[in-house]
Amino acid sequence: MPLSRRGFFSAIFSRKDSDDVQHFFNSFSEGSISQAAWLELGSGSSLSIRVKAMEQLESIVRSRRLQISTVEALYHETKDLFEMDETRDSFLKTFITLTEYQLDQLGLAMRDTFFSLIRSMGLTDLSLEWFVALSMNGDKVTGFEYDFMSLQLNWLREVLDLNIMDHRHAVRILQLTQQAIKTNAGFITNKEIDDVVHSICLRICRKADHLTYECLLLLGIILKYGRIPDTKLLILITTLCSVMNEEKWGTTAWSIMRDLLGSHYGYNVIKLMLDLLRDSANCPKTQVLVGAVYCIHTALWSQQHIDNLRCHPSVALPNMLPAMEVSPQVVNEVLIAIRRLLNASGKNLQQLSWHCILRLLKQALKLCQQVSWKGKVDQQRSRAHHLLSIIENLYHDGYYAGSPEVLYSLIESCIDERPVPSIISLFDYRVACLDPFISNWLHALQQLIQKHLQDNYPAAVREKAVSVLHTVYMKYHWLHERAVVTDFICPVLGGCIRENNAKIQYQMLNVLFDVARTVSLRESEDDDLFLMVMGIANSFLALDLDTGEILENMEIVASDVCQLLAERFSDLRSAHLYYIVHMLCEHLHSHYKHGFVREIGCEIRERIFSALLTLVCNPPSEEMVCIGEFGDVTNTRICRAGSDTNGDFEWSEICAVVTKAIEEELWFPIMKVILQRLCRIVEVRDLIFTAGAERMEKLKNSIIALYYKRSALISDADLAVTSLHKGEVDLPKYICPIFSRLINYYHDESICKIMVDCVSSLPSGCQQAIMACDLAVQVLPDGMAPLARQLISHLAGLYPSAVLAIPVIELASDCSSVPEFYQFFEIRHFQFVIDILAPYTSVHRYNTFIVAAAFRTLMRWYIKMPDAIKPTICNYIVKKIEEETKTLSTVTNAKEHSDEQHSSDFDTPTTATFSCCSANRKNGITNEDVLLRNELAEETIKALKTFMKHSKINDVAPTQSMPNAKLVERWSNHWVINDIVISVTSFTESPSTSTNKTMTTNVDEENPLVEMSDREISNFDRRRRHQSAIHRPNEIEAYSHFSRKYVAPYRPTLDDLCTVTKYESKKVLVPVVTWIQVVVRHIFGKHSWYMRSLKDFPDGFGSADNFCGIDEGLSILKLLASDNKAVQIPAGDKNKTLRSLRNIDRISSLELHTVGVVYIAHGQTKESEILGNIYGSARYASFLRLLGDPIPLEDCPGGLSAGFCGTFTYAYTDEISKTVFHVATLMPKSEIDPLCNCKKKFIGNDFVSVVFNDSGSPYVLGTISGKFAHVALEVVPQDNEHLLVTVHARKEIALWLAISRAFLPDQQAAVLIRKLILRAQLSVNVWRREEEEKGPPYIGLVVERLRAIRTLAANAAPIS
Repeated sequence: MPLSRRGFFSAIFSRKDSDDVQHFFNSFSEGSISQAAWLELGSGSSLSIRVKAMEQLESIVRSRRLQISTVEALYHETKDLFEMDETRDSFLKTFITLTEYQLDQLGLAMRDTFFSLIRSMGLTDLSLEWFVALSMNGDKVTGFEYDFMSLQLNWLREVLDLNIMDHRHAVRILQLTQQAIKTNAGFITNKEIDDVVHSICLRICRKADHLTYECLLLLGIILKYGRIPDTKLLILITTLCSVMNEEKWGTTAWSIMRDLLGSHYGYNVIKLMLDLLRDSANCPKTQVLVGAVYCIHTALWSQQHIDNLRCHPSVALPNMLPAMEVSPQVVNEVLIAIRRLLNASGKNLQQLSWHCILRLLKQALKLCQQVSWKGKVDQQRSRAHHLLSIIENLYHDGYYAGSPEVLYSLIESCIDERPVPSIISLFDYRVACLDPFISNWLHALQQLIQKHLQDNYPAAVREKAVSVLHTVYMKYHWLHERAVVTDFICPVLGGCIRENNAKIQYQMLNVLFDVARTVSLRESEDDDLFLMVMGIANSFLALDLDTGEILENMEIVASDVCQLLAERFSDLRSAHLYYIVHMLCEHLHSHYKHGFVREIGCEIRERIFSALLTLVCNPPSEEMVCIGEFGDVTNTRICRAGSDTNGDFEWSEICAVVTKAIEEELWFPIMKVILQRLCRIVEVRDLIFTAGAERMEKLKNSIIALYYKRSALISDADLAVTSLHKGEVDLPKYICPIFSRLINYYHDESICKIMVDCVSSLPSGCQQAIMACDLAVQVLPDGMAPLARQLISHLAGLYPSAVLAIPVIELASDCSSVPEFYQFFEIRHFQFVIDILAPYTSVHRYNTFIVAAAFRTLMRWYIKMPDAIKPTICNYIVKKIEEETKTLSTVTNAKEHSDEQHSSDFDTPTTATFSCCSANRKNGITNEDVLLRNELAEETIKALKTFMKHSKINDVAPTQSMPNAKLVERWSNHWVINDIVISVTSFTESPSTSTNKTMTTNVDEENPLVEMSDREISNFDRRRRHQSAIHRPNEIEAYSHFSRKYVAPYRPTLDDLCTVTKYESKKVLVPVVTWIQVVVRHIFGKHSWYMRSLKDFPDGFGSADNFCGIDEGLSILKLLASDNKAVQIPAGDKNKTLRSLRNIDRISSLELHTVGVVYIAHGQTKESEILGNIYGSARYASFLRLLGDPIPLEDCPGGLSAGFCGTFTYAYTDEISKTVFHVATLMPKSEIDPLCNCKKKFIGNDFVSVVFNDSGSPYVLGTISGKFAHVALEVVPQDNEHLLVTVHARKEIALWLAISRAFLPDQQAAVLIRKLILRAQLSVNVWRREEEEKGPPYIGLVVERLRAIRTLAANAAPIS
């Protein structure tokens, strides 16, 4: 710096080298000033020079250390400048700088001098700056230790003066004071501390502004480094509490309060704050009370609680009660305090604490109701209710140690504001307080539940009330049932009809019907509890539908009444059943009275009819039965009315409403239910006629009229279309089964006509109508005779399908056995029958059972036809069948697949034609399948042609007169021509007088000796078992793709063991006479003749053209000689040939069946009991006589032997079959055979059994155990004239039987049983052959004979 700009100090501090000031100072002693400088600073110099010198001095002292004496000298030299206004600032600035940079060079006297100058100046910028420099910002007060606080106190008063707005030094003074107290608290007197605290607290309490934070910090420092006087403790607490809840200063204030509480003042502070709360009326500032509450709960039980403070909540909480009346803010803080207390110690609080808490909550809720606080306490009210909910949860969890009554009384006082769970909790508590040990407890419960069922309560609470109603009943009804029902349940539920909430009403109804399901049904002199409960349900159903009320739960009531009827039926008394039936019937009448005949209310009507029409009686016992989904339920207390019973149940009311429904109902789904249910009821004559003959006549007429108004019926599908496109309902499916029952009571030709019309009423035909006509033909042959031609015409017009196949075939078969049906047939009508049956003979389209049944039916019809038209009909049959075969034999694989799926519509097995090709069938029909089908078709046609040629089946060869001599076989030859086996054997006759000659003969069943002449066949018949019962699958010769010729199964029998042993002749004697035996075996029988000599022919031998006499023998021989298709059996293995011939003879031409017959007496359920019966009822004996004719057991029919199996049995033989009955009651019972295994040996091996059931319980298939029990035909007497026939069959067999239930007079029932036996036996044979034996399809025994003959011919050689 140039010398000219350095001023005065440059000159006095410079050396010879003017540019180097440091060098100038080095010429002096350290920290000294030159003499010239002193002169400039002295009073002798002008003011301007002195001021300039002071400025230079200010800059020099920043970097140069002066001596202590120099500093003092400078003050004394320049102190006069302080007295002058124009130089005071320069003086102060210089000495402030000097103090700041030369502080260590100031002695005690100098420091005291400077402090005195500062204090004399008052609070200015320079005085504050000088004091800060002198005291090092309050840290060092040496020299004025006992005086600095008075200066600070004065300055504090000045800056905190409420009359001064924002003093600019306020913050600096507060911070300086904080630092001064922090470092020099030992020099401050109590008086000074009192004044500071008082000033600070006064300022905070009266004016909270930007200085408040610094004031609080000052109070904190005083508390930490000083001592709060006891006299100022209350004002300090008040001050801190006043700002405790302020967001800006709350944290700082709590920090100070925490330190205060953690100090030795802690308990005093708590006491002062509690006193403050208790004396809250004298506190002018609400914030103080709020802060006090905050400090108390935060210090005592919050997460920031002070560990060394121990104050029980029961001490602190009561003092808050008066403070709550001051302001909502206080209430809010008290609620926060309670919340913190519950969070911290809610599970451990004692009863006294809970009492205090509930008092506070009660006070809070009470204050929230004050008018002056309206709109200001929403948060407080919400918080109080939240606390109540927390306490409730603790109560439910078992942690509430207070009084439940006080708690729930408090909740009840504000119940309108409580949430739903709390109301429910209160309700549960009140219910729990009531028990049978309290007088009038049921009345109190009733009032409590009715109160909570009122509309002003939330839906959840009302639902809870209903739930409690149910719980109380279930808990106490065992011991107090009558009181609970009469005094509690009925009064409460009696009002459910007036309930507006559908959901609540639904729940009340659920309780009502739960009561009805469990209430006792005891009869007593008092009111019937069950009827009381049902009276409430009846009030729903009895409502006047004209009022237009929409009762959503009426359907529920009807459904529950019906379900109740089913569930409690077995225990109901007569009065109960009558009441339920009456209320349901009256409700149905109400529907029809108000015109509800369409979809409106249809669900209710459908449900009621379904229930009413399950009531039927058990004919053997006349006890009422309810038809259930899982079985029938019997009520032993209720019987039908009648002179022969003690019961009083009549069907009249049900009959009346059913008749009304049939007359007026238009909704078809309901009509369908009625008709389906009526089928079983009308089978019980004794029940339905309790309604009276007039009502039953009206019912019958209404059903007939229903058929003619069927176009008016409406279904669900009709609602979506216009009236112009309305479809016709399938009424015939449901009305025909009814008619098939009614014809047993009414011989009404109009019913027959309707059933015949219904056959073709549906586009694809009506199965039910066909089966109904089947039964009608048997029951009312005279009524069906005039309609026979119309029926046949209808059937001929139906397109053949697998669905209709079995019903149509059964109908056609049954019609053939009723002469009245076809007595007026012309040839064209018989041709119609052929047209109906011929399509079902197609093996390419239908399963084996259908084909076999169709051929059997054709055979039966052919037998019944007049002889005059048989040739024509024979040609017509052959033509129709060959047309079907030709048309369908060339179908493609896709068509075959389609037909198989068509067959499955009737649930017939898809492998029902050829089981041997089932593996290939999965991937389509192969050429191999087609070849096999063609072969089967050829076999069946061959059998039918042969039958039509003979017109009958001869199972036993006619007895021939045998030579009265012993014969010796010379030679034997066998030929096969056109599937006929012809055996010619030559014998020679030896004189009987030659005693020395031995006569030896080769004997077999074709060459009997005289003594075995006509016993051979009977012995064979005696030892024959049913084919299916003795053949096992592994005994069947494989039927492979490489060998399509089937060999009939062979099993060694007694026949083989009893044949006469052949001896080789020891001598060859010269014959006296020659005899020729001719034996002819064809598929429908066996014939034999003896001729004395081939040359000795009787007259007219060549004129015979049939197989009925001896003339036939020569015709056969002529045929052998002329027909080049004849083959001769090789004579190589004679035993093998004879064995094959015996196998052919074992296969009967007639269809032979053995059927078990058992009787079940009342109450019998076990197999041994059933088989052990040795007699039955008179009705059973009469039924046996209707089944067949008695035959002796000498010839062992059906394997039965005389003596061991009794003396006789029953059998029935028709044109193509023979049935032998194994009657258990005709077989003797042995004491050494208690399980009746001897009887079971026969009956258990029969595929079909007839069960005459008088037990009163339904029969279950398998009761007579055994692997062969496939079908059981149950016969149950329904009244004195009618029997109910029910088919119980395995699933795979039942698929092939159309009629499974029939209600018929005794005579017709026995006829039907015989027919069902044949059908069931055929279905079993077909199924077993394909599924178990894995052989070729079973058509009949005649086809089996044909296959055996062709197997024999396969090894023969053509005649050369």
